[in-house]
Amino acid sequence: MVRFACGLLGCSGLLWLIREVYARRKITIINYHDPKREVFEEHAKVYARNYSFVSIEMVLTALKEGSMSNLPPKPLLVTFDDGYAGNAQLIDILKRYGIPAVVYAVAGVVSTRRISGLMNCRITVKPCIY
Repeated sequence: MVRFACGLLGCSGLLWLIREVYARRKITIINYHDPKREVFEEHAKVYARNYSFVSIEMVLTALKEGSMSNLPPKPLLVTFDDGYAGNAQLIDILKRYGIPAVVYAVAGVVSTRRISGLMNCRITVKPCIY
């Protein structure tokens, strides 16, 4: 019953209307942990058709200035928590769709030998401190 109601709500266009009218200049943040490659690729296709990808720097600047007017319509920030090793397998998808994602490392394991399943690769990072 819940699935039917959600499907009906999606088909009604009400969610689209709310997004277009109310949240056009609001930032949508999508958070992943360790998504399967195929699932993330499908999501990226949908996001690319319906949103404008923004970087964390763009979001922080908008928040600092107190205005979202410099952001594109329907801004979307993609984040990954915990720095799972599988996140590195998504880099080509991120590049293909122009997604400036944020990967949060687990502070308690940075510079330790406790990596079990977390990202253990060298990627060029750009620190962002505001």
